[in-house]
Amino acid sequence: MFITVKFADDKSELFNPNCRNSLLLSNIKERCDCEDDDFIDLSDESGSLKNLQSHPMDYGTKYLNEREILILVKGEKTNGENMTFVPLLEGMETNKAFLERLNPPPPKPEKIRSATRESPSRLQAEVARGKRASLAPRPKQNQLAPPVNSSRSLSPGRRGSRMRSQSVQLAQAPLSSSLNSARRAR
Repeated sequence: MFITVKFADDKSELFNPNCRNSLLLSNIKERCDCEDDDFIDLSDESGSLKNLQSHPMDYGTKYLNEREILILVKGEKTNGENMTFVPLLEGMETNKAFLERLNPPPPKPEKIRSATRESPSRLQAEVARGKRASLAPRPKQNQLAPPVNSSRSLSPGRRGSRMRSQSVQLAQAPLSSSLNSARRAR
């Protein structure tokens, strides 16, 4: 199995992807005249990024097809965490469809709607005056809580030990009552 990597001025090299991605990418850097600190990856001819850098311990055969022709791309950090990929094959930097697929626009953040119709500043002012900001109904003050079954509120381990102690008490109860009745009969 082999892949073809295109780079520079229409140069190409053959590589065996039957190894870990970290080794494959370091070999590609070495043979394609890249710097050691370059962040490189591969893309198919349509601009679909293979993301081999994200999976350095996986084998390249998991992400690459046999006899696939790939384009070497270099990642450049822009605006903090955003990574922009640039093709290292001449002539591809003018292909708009390739670049759009290689670097899709970031997703737009969704607007978070407030649960109330009130503005946040008005709610904060009401809370400061002692009013409730929650829309949930207030609990009734004179209403008693339903009785809690104590065996259900225990953890499973404690529940089991409590049941065992109750069964021991029940097992001992008939013995003591039968002894008392035997003593009375004498």
